[in-house]
Amino acid sequence: MRRDGGWFGGADRAPDLPLDKDVLGEADLSRYVESLQRNGFFGPDSWYMNPESNMAYAAGSPNGGRLSMPVLFVHATCDYTCDTLYSRLADPMREACADLTEIVAESGHWVAQENPIAVNAALARWLGVRVPAIWKGKDIGG
Repeated sequence: MRRDGGWFGGADRAPDLPLDKDVLGEADLSRYVESLQRNGFFGPDSWYMNPESNMAYAAGSPNGGRLSMPVLFVHATCDYTCDTLYSRLADPMREACADLTEIVAESGHWVAQENPIAVNAALARWLGVRVPAIWKGKDIGG
């Protein structure tokens, strides 16, 4: 994306590519299309288009926005949209989280869709170790 000058090489629309069914199946695609046709992109994109308001809101957060509860972040090895492994993009998160656990999944940007087994295993392991009370004695393995 950086090399080509932005999304789609500066073109005004996405290229016509085959659906990667390992990431998104036909049924989910149909639901997303129907929802976006009905509601538009304004809601899903509002946070990204509103950085000044987001920062102003965050400035009023308790504890200056610092989180004290346990937090899990899943990095993706091939996330070229939001590279948190090979850039400093995750540094503010590390500063803002007093109890942060970071794991890495072999995936691109849509890690939960691309590698659900790794994400679910990481969640189960982290929940069992960091907040075991929520499992109430259920054995989730080690």
